[in-house]
Amino acid sequence: MKAAGRLAAVCASFVLALLALPALLLLGATGGGEAVSGAAPVEDIPPGYVALYRAAGTSRGIDWAVLAAIGAIESDHGRSSAPGVRSGVNFAGCCAGPMQFDVTPEGGSTWAAYGVDGDGDGRRDPYDPEDAIPAAADYLVANGAPNDYPRAVFAYNHSEDYVQAVLALAARYRRGAAGAPAASPSGGFVYPVRDHGGRPTGSFSDDYRGHRGSGGHCPDHPTWHCAIDVFAPRGTLLVAPITGRITRLGPSGLGGNRLWIEADGDRFYLAHLSAFAPGLAEGQHVAAGQAVGRVGDTGSARGTSPHLHIAWERRLEGGWRNENPYSLLRTARDGRG
Repeated sequence: MKAAGRLAAVCASFVLALLALPALLLLGATGGGEAVSGAAPVEDIPPGYVALYRAAGTSRGIDWAVLAAIGAIESDHGRSSAPGVRSGVNFAGCCAGPMQFDVTPEGGSTWAAYGVDGDGDGRRDPYDPEDAIPAAADYLVANGAPNDYPRAVFAYNHSEDYVQAVLALAARYRRGAAGAPAASPSGGFVYPVRDHGGRPTGSFSDDYRGHRGSGGHCPDHPTWHCAIDVFAPRGTLLVAPITGRITRLGPSGLGGNRLWIEADGDRFYLAHLSAFAPGLAEGQHVAAGQAVGRVGDTGSARGTSPHLHIAWERRLEGGWRNENPYSLLRTARDGRG
């Protein structure tokens, strides 16, 4: 992304030619318009990126799908191996990171003007999606979003073809999200603990029904721990493991900052959070992979190593039954489901 001027058009043409091709092929740009009308599966976006796009969209009041489409075209959501995505600058010598901000003083450096420290680590890093994605949202807002997305996207990259590609892909992402079935553990569980690049992180073991002085979700024994603890540094991103509705959210004695997410026949309890995602509320529907908070040590975990306490319950005829989430976590973390 370049500032306005001669270099903007140069950078735009390079970025569009080199990075937009995969997304344009996905749109069906080389084979007629039939593919354009379809839905783009949100599952193709790394869950951590989905969470960041949604969080930035919610906090800035803009469409998360437009951010996702820009991220797809600029860097395949950070997965591209092209120069400038993970280090250095692109072929045009101007732009860097998953959202391709201009980082050169001679180009007006949109990163210097709009870069933010989104993850609170004390640095504004264009290669860090937790910084780059909210910064891209701020840039779109400064240039007309949400009232005029074509103008905002054109300011991002001065090409009408780019604008059309972004808006078409955004529409497909929205259709994909709207048409996605409610996820369940057997068909849509997402690993909930993510590093700043959206990758699964954290350590855990199968200590389900292990002894705990404070107990935890075992109706048949007050000191058994019917959950799994996933250990990760304080402040690590937490995303919704399933698509569903937040039925309870807020502080409690043992769980500290905790929430319940419920879908058809399943619900998950996430506890000991250091913070909730901005704008999260009871009754809200969340998508699998959407940001819900940060790892912490609140409640009965105070003073222990920061971790996520995650419990799983399934609805039976007689009520809710606690299940061991270990295999769900392991399979999702290892990329097998």
